[in-house]
Amino acid sequence: MSRKKVIIFLLVLSILSACSTEPQSFVGESDHWKAELNTDEGEKGDKVDFVLKFNGSDGKSVSSVNYNVSGTSFELNSRDGKLNEEGVLRFEWPETNVEEDNQIVCTVEWDGQTEEFLLNK
Repeated sequence: MSRKKVIIFLLVLSILSACSTEPQSFVGESDHWKAELNTDEGEKGDKVDFVLKFNGSDGKSVSSVNYNVSGTSFELNSRDGKLNEEGVLRFEWPETNVEEDNQIVCTVEWDGQTEEFLLNK
C-alpha cells in the first residue's frame, strides 16, 4: 500500500472514531430551568432529544422561550418556544453530529430574563 493511501486511511479512521456512536446524556440546572440532552445514533448522525423544564411554580406565566445549546461540534437553538401545561419544552433533531463532549452550554431567555448553565455527563 502506498504511503499516501495509508495516510488517507488513517485520517478517515480518526475522523470516524471522533464521531459518537454511543448514546450520551447531559443534565444541568439553573435557578429557573432544568435541561436534559440525550443523543442516540441515527442513520445520518446523532438523533438529539432536548427537554427544557421550568423550575418555577407557574410555567403558564412564561410567555415565550428562546434557547441556545452548544457543544464542541454543534449548536442548536430555537426562538419563541411555548411551554406545555407541565412547564416543559421538548425538541428533537434527527441529524446532528455530537462529539464526545463533557459539557454543553445552555442559554435560556424568557420574559426579559437570561440564564446560562452547563449540562454535564
